[in-house]
Amino acid sequence: MYRPKNDSFGLVDAALSKQGLRRRLALTLPQMYAAPALVASSDLIATLMQGVVEASGREAELRVIDPPVDLPSVQFNMAWHRRNDVHPAQKWFRSFIASLGTTK
Repeated sequence: MYRPKNDSFGLVDAALSKQGLRRRLALTLPQMYAAPALVASSDLIATLMQGVVEASGREAELRVIDPPVDLPSVQFNMAWHRRNDVHPAQKWFRSFIASLGTTK
């Protein structure tokens, strides 16, 4: 289980709880990018964002399926130093990144 806020109860746990279910955690990770390699070399499973699996280089070693529970979408935020607010290249790049947020 990836725990960005060091919580012991996450989105998957909340969705499972609504169905009267819970999962048994084998380990927790401070960041999710290590999970694909761990899953590929073990009998563990993980709920990860698709982009993490694709960026891992382990996609061929993993079986990827949709989760059996409804999960809310994940919000991403951009941050930059205010001195770059009006920098043309920065403005273009932020606009480009924001346009990608409309895809699944």
